[in-house]
Amino acid sequence: MTLVSEELFHHTLEPVERSEIPAEPLVVDGPRQGPGYRRNLARTLTTDVTALLIAGVAAWRLSLVPATFCLAVTVLVVFGMRLGGLYGRGSLRPALDQCGAVVMAVSSGALMASAVVGGEPRGAAGFTILGIATLLAGRASLFCRDRRRAIANPVRVLIVGTGTAGQELAGRLLRHPEHGMVPVGFIDSRPEPLDPDLPLGITGGLHDLDTTVRRLGVERLVIDASAVAEDDVLAVLDQASRSRLEIVVLPALAKHLSTAISCESLAGMTLLAYRRSERHGVSWAAKRAVDFTLALAALLVALPVMVATAIAVKLDSPGPVVYRQRRVGLGGREFTLYKFRSMTVDADERRDELIAANEADGPYFKVSADPRCTRVGRFIRRYSIDELPQLVNVVLGSMSLVGPRPALPSEVAAYPHWFNRRLSVPPGLTGLWQVSGRFLLPFHEAARLDVFYADHWSFGLDLKILARTPATVVSARGAR
Repeated sequence: MTLVSEELFHHTLEPVERSEIPAEPLVVDGPRQGPGYRRNLARTLTTDVTALLIAGVAAWRLSLVPATFCLAVTVLVVFGMRLGGLYGRGSLRPALDQCGAVVMAVSSGALMASAVVGGEPRGAAGFTILGIATLLAGRASLFCRDRRRAIANPVRVLIVGTGTAGQELAGRLLRHPEHGMVPVGFIDSRPEPLDPDLPLGITGGLHDLDTTVRRLGVERLVIDASAVAEDDVLAVLDQASRSRLEIVVLPALAKHLSTAISCESLAGMTLLAYRRSERHGVSWAAKRAVDFTLALAALLVALPVMVATAIAVKLDSPGPVVYRQRRVGLGGREFTLYKFRSMTVDADERRDELIAANEADGPYFKVSADPRCTRVGRFIRRYSIDELPQLVNVVLGSMSLVGPRPALPSEVAAYPHWFNRRLSVPPGLTGLWQVSGRFLLPFHEAARLDVFYADHWSFGLDLKILARTPATVVSARGAR
């Protein structure tokens, strides 16, 4: 029996519009190298080889490399991608998630091919650029096709146990069909009350497992380890192991550990190791340097838009152009956040009148058709133009380009204790919450995205979020 760690949030880094993002529990048993896997591997290999040959021929026609380079580099790059895990089970991920491994495989393969068949560094560099572009384009097309097929023909999932974690997973799968899984119900001998918002029911007890699986056409079982007794888990594993079902386990405390976990084997037992990202050193210093440089450059580029916005805000309604508000930043320290004013000057005093119309859950407060918004305010909020002055916050260091949503002191006071981990990184102008749907997400899911970012921060993750931000802003998805 093999244990493989997969990310519980996967495309919480990738919501319905794209994706980001990894969402499977811990795989305990099930089919490994079946016909479907072999077909996908053959298709991926064919696409990669074609992309590399196109890049090689292009580099040869441009007189950058000799003809023999094309075949040598194709073999070497494919081998490097194999070592980088790009042909493993479930390895086809969004292009941004594969970028690092692809860059490493192509650049090292080009250098080795140049040394073997002869060539100049200029030629290897030229092929590297072409190879990365063609490989990522090919894999992106495969990913999009697989995503469309997954949505059209989702895997039918039966959740064993009616605990809060299992119900939350069911809700996420229903909200994110791009994962290619659709929950068909719960099975539990001692069921807990189900969330009335879940359009799912209890299909029977554990003794009905075989019958239920056949009747509903179930292809995957998800066991909520926090809601099912150990003896029942063993019974389910025993029954399901005789079928072609894939069995996955949602570990207890998984929602609190986020996905900063990995599997370890010790004395014949499997442990879940929890590791938080290191927020110091060269990468952390580079984050601040990039924040300062890009924010300063963005201020200069956006200056005409900001001047035009300031004039429009001033002409549209009386009051200051810039709205100042206290927010909570790194380490719980408060700072003044700057935004273009999008509401009337008495907006804060009128908030209590709109409590009943609040559409956000948890401590958040949002009203889609907020009567306090000005005409200009509705437009600049829709396209996040009102947030441009926050670039000043980034330059001053109270915010980062990427990070959790800057929270109000009243919101922080209402947070559960574990949610305060989000304060271990500076708040951001954009972040996982923003590119994953913003106010379309329920509070608990948005909260875990913020904690996920804090626990998994990396320079590469920042780059992925920044790359996804323009499309989110233009689409105005989840903006209010």
